Amino acid sequence: MHDLAATLVHSARSSDVRTTIVDGRVLMRDRELLTLDVPEIVRELGERLPALVDRSHGRRIQEYDA
Repeated sequence: MHDLAATLVHSARSSDVRTTIVDGRVLMRDRELLTLDVPEIVRELGERLPALVDRSHGRRIQEYDA
């Protein structure tokens, strides 16, 4: 192995990561995200979901008799 750190990074899988620290700040501990407000994200997703799944992008959709 020429570069042990590079070998570890490139051979690791996401399931190998339990804790993530960036600039001294713990972002994830024991696979639990510490910097996200999950209830707030779920609430906001509930508000935005109708627009996200609306494939008409606000335009009228032609209806055809079956």
